[in-house]
Amino acid sequence: MPILFSLLTLLILAWQTKALHRRLFPTAKKPLALLFTFLTILAAQTLIQTAWYYVGGRLGYISDIVSLVLTSTGVYILTKKLKAGGRTMGTPQAQSGASTCGVIDLTGLRIQTIGSEGLDPGSPLLLRPGRQRENEKKWELTLLCVSLFVFISFLWIAFQHATRDAINSPWLLLPASALLLIALLFAMLWIMAVKFSTKEIFVLIAATLPILTITLLTPFLYKLGYGFDGFLHRASENILLKTGTLDPKPLYYMGQYVFTTWLARTTFIPVGLIDIFLVPLGILLLPLSFLLRKKTMPFHLLALAFFLPVSAFVMTAPQSFAYLLGMIALVATLAAREDDVHPLVPILFALWSLAAHPLAGLPFIGACLALYFVERNKLFSWLAILATTIVIPLAFFFIGRLNNTPIHWDLSHLFDQSALLPFLSWFEVPVQSFVFWPDWASFVSFFFPFLFLASALFAIWKDRTHRATWITLTFLTFGMVLAGWFLQVTSDFTFLASSARGDYIERLFLLASFFLLLPAMAGLEAWLAPRVAHASKFFLIASLFFFVAISTARAYDALPRHDATIVGRGWSIGDADIEAVHTIEKDAGGKPYAVLANQMVSAASIKEFGFKRYANNIFYYPVPTGGPLYQLFLNLLAAPNRTTIDEAATLTESDIVYVVINNYWWQAKQINVQLKTLTNKTWNIKNGKVMIYRFDTSATSSSP
Repeated sequence: MPILFSLLTLLILAWQTKALHRRLFPTAKKPLALLFTFLTILAAQTLIQTAWYYVGGRLGYISDIVSLVLTSTGVYILTKKLKAGGRTMGTPQAQSGASTCGVIDLTGLRIQTIGSEGLDPGSPLLLRPGRQRENEKKWELTLLCVSLFVFISFLWIAFQHATRDAINSPWLLLPASALLLIALLFAMLWIMAVKFSTKEIFVLIAATLPILTITLLTPFLYKLGYGFDGFLHRASENILLKTGTLDPKPLYYMGQYVFTTWLARTTFIPVGLIDIFLVPLGILLLPLSFLLRKKTMPFHLLALAFFLPVSAFVMTAPQSFAYLLGMIALVATLAAREDDVHPLVPILFALWSLAAHPLAGLPFIGACLALYFVERNKLFSWLAILATTIVIPLAFFFIGRLNNTPIHWDLSHLFDQSALLPFLSWFEVPVQSFVFWPDWASFVSFFFPFLFLASALFAIWKDRTHRATWITLTFLTFGMVLAGWFLQVTSDFTFLASSARGDYIERLFLLASFFLLLPAMAGLEAWLAPRVAHASKFFLIASLFFFVAISTARAYDALPRHDATIVGRGWSIGDADIEAVHTIEKDAGGKPYAVLANQMVSAASIKEFGFKRYANNIFYYPVPTGGPLYQLFLNLLAAPNRTTIDEAATLTESDIVYVVINNYWWQAKQINVQLKTLTNKTWNIKNGKVMIYRFDTSATSSSP
């Protein structure tokens, strides 16, 4: 029966995709139009299933079929009703133009019809003899093949060095040749975009490979999983897949959960595997989305690989998934303004982003509205910019009031001199360690935001035609920075651990970089394109070196570092953590117990046993890190004593409390010595990588 439901689902999707692709993407090439039509339908279906879940329905094969039928009807009606540019998308008028081939100008926005060749009359490619152009096609194909070989070689190296140990930086395991391979990929991208660029698909692949090199490194290298949040989300997705619901219902994340569980039911691929690769591999869609326009110049794809904040996509989480969907919505909005894409497409992707994570989706919805109306209704566009700026602080304010989430606000700090410190800290030059590569990577991390902004301002200065678009996105960028500064100065997220209280603010700064991405790309393209046609060899070599050196340093900085400049503290889970949680489970013998440990041991327990036990809404491992059990763990490390252990037992209604200390924890040796004096039963896991201490209590029997 599941196979029949799966086949029926795929047949309905295939029929919908074929019927709607020219309505949704009238100017895109057919394979691209079919792919994004398929995704647009899935966006609508995911939104319907999310709504069904929140009204109390269970997700499963029946809801999959019903939601697809509703999607088919709804999208068909909306594509008939919604207009774009004064006409319905998909009409013969919108699809005309077979005799001329559109080409994008230096900003990547204005379509020009310049004849069947499809190239700017000033392009150096048209000035070269036909035989030379044929030779360049051969060279470009050769470079592409070499790039693919380098990419596969890098992934093979990552696979060969994959580990089950706890590590705090992937670069400690990889040989120096790994960074050289990344540099080579960026070099070949630059050469193909600047010197040849006869086929946009070649440059697209060349631009995607270095991005995938970074995003796919974590799935290939970390055998047990990367990060912390992913384990929580995968455990939730497994429950949703098995039961069709979650209790209690989370306010966030369902835009990802619904989609991954649907995909697991339909394809029979394990939901955990889908989750791990969803964002690191799904980033492919972002460069592809730029091809939804009639023509994309190679410099645009080069600029994307240069400016993209790839660190946001190295692991799957609802926030990163929402970033990906939001950026696709933003690019589709620009295409919708000129009738290359039906306006329903950015609407659905922006709403999908909202369903995945509101703290990313809300700003992207505001940005899409501001962009779409910037040339139609400037007042509405400016109101959308204002709303986008204040929406996240307002959301936190209402979340704190409605959910009793402890967020402390103090507006008086706005008038303190210390309010300027967050801005002043951006101008602090990193401390030099006199080790070349770490210093260079840190220096690039310091000055790159200024280069980012300068490129966007250059687009505003040079491109008068689309100046309003770039100004809108730049103001949205400043709006996100202002919102982040406001939260940093006036709010204190007391429900989080002190080390994690700046995470939400950093996410706003990351959103600012996404909004600045498009004008920065246009600025780099506008500066580079007119200079390379007749540039000297010195300029070409210097710009190649500049591009590769900065891009490789940013790739290095996109993942956790542990070097002469930065001490890595983002440890992964290891086999010792897995063995520890199984040792504890076996020793407890079915009795209720609690564990005081760091977050990676907690992640290991969730990976192995899921959300097994709660007492008074307190999980028996320290999750979340801002919860009371984690605070007791920190108190115990600061001053090991039996009183804190008894508090943990009472809080979790446990007969036994275990304390787990990893050898990488600060002052682990001194803590272990003190804990040994408090208990007679200990375990040494993998030669001291993890120490376990057992404490018997009577909290459960004595509790009222």
